[in-house]
Amino acid sequence: MAQKSKFDDVVSRLKEDDILTDKQLEYLDEKLKEKEKWAKCENLSVFVIGVSTTSQIESMHSVLREELNSNSRLREVLHVFKEIEKTETTKFQQEFTRHKKNLNKDLITSPLIKLLKISRLLISLKNLNKLFPKA
Repeated sequence: MAQKSKFDDVVSRLKEDDILTDKQLEYLDEKLKEKEKWAKCENLSVFVIGVSTTSQIESMHSVLREELNSNSRLREVLHVFKEIEKTETTKFQQEFTRHKKNLNKDLITSPLIKLLKISRLLISLKNLNKLFPKA
């Protein structure tokens, strides 16, 4: 939630500080209507398999450029790819864990799940009444 409030603060400052022209404000307002599609703080519960933007690809290219050159041996290339794979796997696992926690939270608070639990309880009570009728 801290990311969302930071995002909202930045947007508020942009709108209030006379930084943007009317046309820019209009553009910003249009983009904010769909912020759940592009603002990371708005879609933390969405499972995106670790992919958020093309900057991730640019980041990998940057690592490759830093670590390798045209004289790099195959062993070095494989080592760099293995390190990138390890990093990406870790990011994926972290996102999957976060998504799983959000999913479990949603299930616990789901009105449908609560209704099903109550229904199951009522059916169990009805079956108990059949097994042990009142004397």
